[in-house]
Amino acid sequence: MLKIKIAKMSCEHCAHRIEQGLQSIAGVKKATVDFTTKIATITCKKDIDVNLLTTKISDLGYEVVSVEED
Repeated sequence: MLKIKIAKMSCEHCAHRIEQGLQSIAGVKKATVDFTTKIATITCKKDIDVNLLTTKISDLGYEVVSVEED
C-alpha cells in the first residue's frame, strides 16, 4: 500500500478526479483520496512504478508532496 500526500486540491471533486485517474492505471487495485488529509491511499501490485502514479497526479494538475510505502 502506498500513501501519497497531495497539494493543490480545493474540493471533494478534486479528490474524486484523482481517484479516477489513479484507478485507470494498470496494476492499481484501489485508490481512495481523503480531501481532508490530502492523502491518496493506493492498493497496487508490488512491482508498480511509483513514477506512473506521481506523473498521473501531476498531469491532472496537482502536486505530489510525499510518497510513503506501508
